[in-house]
Amino acid sequence: MGIKTVCTMSGLPAGNPADTMPNWVISSWPPETQGILKYQWEEKLFPFWTEIVALANECGVERIALELHGNQCVYNVPSLLKLRQQVGPIVGANLDPSHPFWMGADPLIAAEALGEAVYHVHAKDTFLNAPKQAVASLLENGSLTDIPARSWSYITLGFGHGEEWWRQFCYRLKVAGYDGSLSIEHEDVLLNSLEGLEKSVALLKAACRLHPPISNFRKSKKMSFQLAACAEMLWRAIRLVCRASAIAKRLGGAEAICRPTSEQDKGCPLLTVANTAKDDAEAASRDACSGALPRKEKMRAFLHAAFDGSKP
Repeated sequence: MGIKTVCTMSGLPAGNPADTMPNWVISSWPPETQGILKYQWEEKLFPFWTEIVALANECGVERIALELHGNQCVYNVPSLLKLRQQVGPIVGANLDPSHPFWMGADPLIAAEALGEAVYHVHAKDTFLNAPKQAVASLLENGSLTDIPARSWSYITLGFGHGEEWWRQFCYRLKVAGYDGSLSIEHEDVLLNSLEGLEKSVALLKAACRLHPPISNFRKSKKMSFQLAACAEMLWRAIRLVCRASAIAKRLGGAEAICRPTSEQDKGCPLLTVANTAKDDAEAASRDACSGALPRKEKMRAFLHAAFDGSKP
């Protein structure tokens, strides 16, 4: 099919061979939990994903992005890296910040910790209900539709964390080397899908205005010289305008007004400023002279002083 990246989840086995239901261990007590984890990882997860990786290689799949999701064996950065170390770099992360939020982790730090292992990103937000969280904790198993009663809920982008947070998130992803898409997931039960999508797109457009970095040092250095040269030319042009305007005022003429003098000048703003300032200043001097030759020559000397820096 030509698909290079597949997004999925790690799966969650039962706690032992006799169990019929998956068992997500989120506590170190009682001690039996360690036996459950050993069975899940060594007897189930490692063998299963070793086979899947081999199959992916045969089918031309280059990356498997596992979503760090609750009720999965791989649900945070350490568990993802544990599996990745065992089966190889073909396994990476589908980073959805909404899940680390309710687990008490920091998606910004998670993006940095994962680095090149970020293979896909889901854009989804989480509303943390502080008063409920204070008494019920973030371990929430109530109805997903009863927002006021929950300690956390999935929500439209920007309603849980604002534009500044999402700007930081996009930046951390860029630093980590991620250059893929942000896949919007709408699971807000209060806003309809269209409204939620429109608001999410608007927020990401505002937050993700990042320009690609200049990786080539020579190009960066050359650009620095060009910017410095442009700045110097602009400063000289501004000085010319100011001096010509001051001379025109001193001679009793109108102020120098910057305007394009020809189609060719329009293509070079800096040349337009300098040429227009000079032409307008000379015109002002002629108006002020009223044909008096000696005074006109004196005024020309002032104009030369303005543009070449010599004394009249």
